Amino acid sequence: MINLSLRLNCEDQITGWEKPPHGWLKLNVDGASTIQSSKAGCGGVIRDCLGNWVVGFAKSIGDCNASNAEEWAIVEGLQLAWDLGFKKIILESDASSVVNVLLDISCATCNSLLLTARDLMTLNWQVDVRVIPREFNRIADALAKRGISNSILLDECPTSLRAWLDQECLGLNSPIV
Repeated sequence: MINLSLRLNCEDQITGWEKPPHGWLKLNVDGASTIQSSKAGCGGVIRDCLGNWVVGFAKSIGDCNASNAEEWAIVEGLQLAWDLGFKKIILESDASSVVNVLLDISCATCNSLLLTARDLMTLNWQVDVRVIPREFNRIADALAKRGISNSILLDECPTSLRAWLDQECLGLNSPIV
């Protein structure tokens, strides 16, 4: 089951990263690219209803633009969640233009990455797709930047991201610096 209702969160509606409901997991994804070299990466984190780290990833995806990096992040994150057997996923991205195209079933301009994401979303699970403000996607952002030069699957939160994870679990959010 797929929830194709796009939830565009305005800053006055959302005050920070929000924990998913009981029984659900939240997948935050992001893409990153460098202007100088066109190198790109994607990353994401899956967290439980308490905000705890379940698994994260960073992946080097070679040469592509920022929009394609965002698309890669969605595909890689969904594939990871599916492969791990999760059945209820809230997917959050700060790339509203990519999410809009992903959820527009009538859109004929979808590339193969977005078609792959759609195929993944129609498997036997529940996926709710949301757009969130960039400042509340900072852990996925950091992982995507790491992915520019490194591919890794993370069973534990990296020490460098622990403070952000703990702050978000407590409902204390601050902007990306």
